[in-house]
Amino acid sequence: MAVGRDRRLASYRGARERVASRASARSGGPSIAPRERSQVGRTADEPPPAERLPGGSLTAVGVTRALGRQPRAPAEESPAGTGADTTPDDRMTRELESAAMTADRAVQARKEEDMRHPPRVWTDSSFEQESLVRLRQEFKRQNLSGTWKLSRSSVRKYEQTLEDFIRSLERHGIATVLGGLTPDNVALWQRDQEERGNSPHSIASRMYALKVFSNKFVFKTLELTTVDLLRKVERPNPKLTEPEVLNVDEHEVLLETYDRDTFEDVRDRAFLAVLAATGLRLSAVRTIRLEDYDRVTGEFKVHEKGDEDRPALVDGHARRYLNQYLARRPRTSMSEQLWVTEEGGSLSYWGAYSVMRRGKKRSGIQRVHAHLFRHGIAHRAAD
Repeated sequence: MAVGRDRRLASYRGARERVASRASARSGGPSIAPRERSQVGRTADEPPPAERLPGGSLTAVGVTRALGRQPRAPAEESPAGTGADTTPDDRMTRELESAAMTADRAVQARKEEDMRHPPRVWTDSSFEQESLVRLRQEFKRQNLSGTWKLSRSSVRKYEQTLEDFIRSLERHGIATVLGGLTPDNVALWQRDQEERGNSPHSIASRMYALKVFSNKFVFKTLELTTVDLLRKVERPNPKLTEPEVLNVDEHEVLLETYDRDTFEDVRDRAFLAVLAATGLRLSAVRTIRLEDYDRVTGEFKVHEKGDEDRPALVDGHARRYLNQYLARRPRTSMSEQLWVTEEGGSLSYWGAYSVMRRGKKRSGIQRVHAHLFRHGIAHRAAD
């Protein structure tokens, strides 16, 4: 519908310009005689900005002036059937005025809808005043325990996005209700992020999260609206940058730094080798269960993002390093996890990050981080 309306607007604008050109050709020159510029920088007869649409096309009044006529007041219009003002030029002028006024109303309606949603978008008029804070809490509950079952990091991302949008509304004195979820307010929020120095990729990710909230949750799940409130908002598409990867030499340097015959060195080397060989997330590698690893085939099962189990495989150096670690794993350990401390306790979240920090410090490769290994496996797969 919006595409058809845009095409009609373009057609009306083109028609107005063609008529103005024909009128200029019949008079042997421009329809507007050049005169001295006024203080605002235009000729006395030049249509003022109010007679033009945002794209620069003439409005109905502007078309009339371009044809060398004065706009008619409603009281001066000739009664139908009297025969007055029935020349082809007059009829064309009236038709163009009518088309232009229709186009003007369509543009105005679109601008108003970007600022405030019309009543027809609500399944119940009271939903316009529904608190965004309350909806954010329900959205979080749905993501954690509903049918979607997103990972906690994804839930946290959606929650932070909505919190940031709500703070933007508060900062600009806009009510934090569902009716405030408009294209204009989203554009205002986007400018706030740009002024803070957020990267284009960060902004694009947040815009996507907000559109999911509007479309998947508000529109399709709760059915508070008859349409997606942000259907007109396009997701930014920043230019993709080449991801950082560890080259072969850097990978060897990293693993060779663990040259001490200690439990910690043997474990850390095996841990990083498995990360590099599989491209799995840090949390997935950390929580591998001992009984899920097959020492003969190198196969194991991991619990991945989205509450999903999937198979993985290590071979070559990674399998050799992993088997060396298992030979020194404390036999008295009661942990079900594959990775444990020297005392036999499960390797914690912060313990896994300590492995990354030690690798960065000892190798001197400051850009070492868990996702760098995921980039590397994807890069090798693409090659």
